[in-house]
Amino acid sequence: MENLKIIAENSIEMVVKKEDTDIYEHLNNSHYPVYFEKARVSILKKIGFDDKELKKEGIGLFVTSSFYQYEKQTNSNQKIKIDSQLEINKAKIIVKSVMYNQTKERAKAETEHFFVNLKTEKAIRIPEKILESLVTC
Repeated sequence: MENLKIIAENSIEMVVKKEDTDIYEHLNNSHYPVYFEKARVSILKKIGFDDKELKKEGIGLFVTSSFYQYEKQTNSNQKIKIDSQLEINKAKIIVKSVMYNQTKERAKAETEHFFVNLKTEKAIRIPEKILESLVTC
């Protein structure tokens, strides 16, 4: 089994921009990942994750897979909320998110991330000091 542990939960709110919608004023499918990315960045900031510091140490955190499921359309100028949950094990981070308008579910996302040695471009286990700081959140 993967032995994932939930270490953080977070919510963000925003309004769907008109320029992100299609001719029907629905949030364009190509823009859902952008909104979910904002939620991912927010939850990582919440736990004190610092991409720039990692890069200095020759370590990167890369998205290795992403999944999006669209339930109902989301409209222009609509206020949305994205709830996210961050899970870890010794090799990867998974962020699971759900987008709502009012209280109705609109879409779901799940992204998987691996740490990478930037010199070798190979996946590595989560560095111990990062794992320790994540587990203590």
